[in-house]
Amino acid sequence: YHHHHFSALLPMQIIGSSDDDEPLLAQESCDERAIELSPPIDHRSSSSAREFPLTKQQIDYKQLKTGFLISVAYSAAVGGMGTLVGTGPNIFVKGFTDQFYSNGSTAFEVSFANFTLFAFPMSLVLIVLCWFWLQLLLFQWRKVDASVQESQKHVQSILKQQYKALGSMSWQEGTIIILFFILLILWVTRDFSNINGWSVLFRKEYVTDGTAALLIGSLPLILPNKNPLKKNWDYNPILEWSHLSKVFPWGVFMLQGAGLAIADGFKVYFKK
Repeated sequence: YHHHHFSALLPMQIIGSSDDDEPLLAQESCDERAIELSPPIDHRSSSSAREFPLTKQQIDYKQLKTGFLISVAYSAAVGGMGTLVGTGPNIFVKGFTDQFYSNGSTAFEVSFANFTLFAFPMSLVLIVLCWFWLQLLLFQWRKVDASVQESQKHVQSILKQQYKALGSMSWQEGTIIILFFILLILWVTRDFSNINGWSVLFRKEYVTDGTAALLIGSLPLILPNKNPLKKNWDYNPILEWSHLSKVFPWGVFMLQGAGLAIADGFKVYFKK
């Protein structure tokens, strides 16, 4: 291709110029000559220059980044199905079965125990399968060279330093761990469908998994955040309502509650 360059610059007409304007005019004339003599820009060559082929290291980094992003999505889906409180849709399943299968010949109640016995082994199997799938598809069983091993050792040393900087477990952290295990025990031992749990101490359908969750969940608002046996102890709860009201996902709570309420309303309407 032959490139034809036409100058579109018009001669500058200077009227009433003074001696102070000469340097500026000389600079402008030089700029004009530079523009006229500059070679034309070939946009095809500039666009092709931007299309550099990716190196192997860049391809590996891109695949690694994609693999980590997909693994987050897989872990959220697979881990959420392991327990009844793992994700929101599981609560809808429990509400649905409680409404339509709590009475009659097919009476069945979804509890934390029987749901975990059903879904948790499946969740473990899916985690292993997802790990193998990501390794074969994206991570590709990469060999670790000397530079990567050195980087891994450096990262491990930094993580160990950060872990030591955390110090020993605090009073409130230990309290929350104890409450968590108490809640798990209450959930598992409440009802086994075929074997009665501690829920038989109350009248039928008076105690649910939500009862245990509300009981344990309200205790951090009451229990102290420091050891009361120490001197100069001032009472402050582990969790303050002013903080809870700001960080609690009220939107999700209202969405799930509204969904169950609408389902109950349709049930009453169609029974008429």
